Amino acid sequence: MDRPRRRKGCLLVLAIAAILVLALWLLLPRLLCLVANTRLPRELGPQATLLALEPAAHRQRTPPPILLEVDPALMRRIAADASGRWIPPGVVRHGLTAVGTLRGAGNITVPWQVMAVDGAMPPRLSVSLSPQQADALIAGSIRRSGGHGIAIAPELASAEVAALPDDGPSRRFRVEAAGSLRVSSGSVSVRLPVRRLIAEITIEFTPAEGGWEPGVRLDIIALESPLPPIPGIDDAAWRKLLGTWAEGSIADQLAGRTIPAWFPTDLSLSAVVR
Repeated sequence: MDRPRRRKGCLLVLAIAAILVLALWLLLPRLLCLVANTRLPRELGPQATLLALEPAAHRQRTPPPILLEVDPALMRRIAADASGRWIPPGVVRHGLTAVGTLRGAGNITVPWQVMAVDGAMPPRLSVSLSPQQADALIAGSIRRSGGHGIAIAPELASAEVAALPDDGPSRRFRVEAAGSLRVSSGSVSVRLPVRRLIAEITIEFTPAEGGWEPGVRLDIIALESPLPPIPGIDDAAWRKLLGTWAEGSIADQLAGRTIPAWFPTDLSLSAVVR
């Protein structure tokens, strides 16, 4: 009589243990978020802030202005690198979302999310900004000097970025934009409407210790704008001047920075300003 009872007792203990292990496994993402959120918000750079981790993405009628979808395995590597701590496999699952903001000029903040999505290979970055948001982020991150004693401040009305066929280790994008340029020289300032600007951006990733060193080249193909008549600066010189200014602004942001080795150089990008 005692042996069957003991056998039933062992089976009951095993069943309870299995249920507890299963419950713990199911709750791991939520526990991870609870622990991580006690140390948030956290500054990720001069403009970015991580506000919270959510175990499952909330359904929204409209997506955030900046949304990065990555495979859970890659998101685990990103989270481990950002936190400096080992994260067990299987904890980062479909739906886990990091929520944060980017700060721009004029106290304007732009929400962003990084979401774990099964099968998001390569990762997908979607950017949809209003002109006000785009201008605030640009103003907070670019330099003003365009050379020749000229300062340049862009204002976007619309923009669209489309990927071009890859060229070896490089990524190429076509940018078409409209808006205006505020050009200043000394006490003289003029606002130039830009009906259309077409440019090609080439990003080269050079292997470096611990990751990649990015380099950017920008070529302005077309510029439809009533450019001011400045001696020695024709339309071609204006395009070169603006291209050099844009390259320099991007280079300032990338100076001394190495992109982590896990960064997906094959990132799928779609970006619009409207």
